[in-house]
Amino acid sequence: MTPTIETIAGWLGAPSETITAFADGEKYLGISWKSEVGTYRLVIRIMAEPDRIIFVVPGIMQMPSPTTPPDRLVTILTLLAEASYSDPLCAWGYDPSDGEVRLTLAQLLINGELEEGTFRALLNHAMRSVEAMIVKLAAA
Repeated sequence: MTPTIETIAGWLGAPSETITAFADGEKYLGISWKSEVGTYRLVIRIMAEPDRIIFVVPGIMQMPSPTTPPDRLVTILTLLAEASYSDPLCAWGYDPSDGEVRLTLAQLLINGELEEGTFRALLNHAMRSVEAMIVKLAAA
């Protein structure tokens, strides 16, 4: 059975106020975490057809193209592309309209099932990937 956002919130011990509904009624869970390299937001969604769980970490870094030197922007985009290619779970994105860097991690749910241990492994992978990438981006 596909878990609900409420189930995932329970696994995390998150208060029900962290669950929000999109305009179409679909729910998502927003959490944040603080690490040695910064504080980040993470959005968790369960989607159907096909059943999947999606983790999005928006606003990891802002690098607007008008104010970011072109050579640095090329370096950053290369790092994001290499990271996306080397890790099939993680898709790194850059929005040229506002310079936002984000991570999306999506996992299909076989037979709609997700165990708490698998969820925690995916969550940990998303968080550690962001922390590792922010160090690389800062050094670029």
